[in-house]
Amino acid sequence: GLPFLLQRTVARQITLVECVGKGRYGEVWRGMWHGESVAVKIFSSRDEQSWFRETEIYNTVLLRHDNILGFIASDMTSRNSSTQLWLITHYHENGSLYDYLQRTALDVETCLGLASSIICGLVHLHVEIFGTQGK
Repeated sequence: GLPFLLQRTVARQITLVECVGKGRYGEVWRGMWHGESVAVKIFSSRDEQSWFRETEIYNTVLLRHDNILGFIASDMTSRNSSTQLWLITHYHENGSLYDYLQRTALDVETCLGLASSIICGLVHLHVEIFGTQGK
């Protein structure tokens, strides 16, 4: 992600465009940042622990990988007289895996490609890297 101090100002630079999902811990919006689409997961202040935990996970050393959602930043902002906690990541046009699988019938080749992508991400998360503080 961005250096920690820059993360604390990124919410002011993002324009929220459309709500693309709602869940237990908040909403996910497509936003625009420097001319590019980003995903903004918005937590309410009562779910601060969930936001903090996700932020902590994404800031883990050596987490970046092509098969893991790309983290950009996290930030706190005030909108409509309430505190919002933002987690900003890369935006994917197809939305969540759940939503994609609900509306798309997969052929064998696509299914195998999807499985391979998931496996590569999981392998990266579980491989120990010696000589570091770990993931």
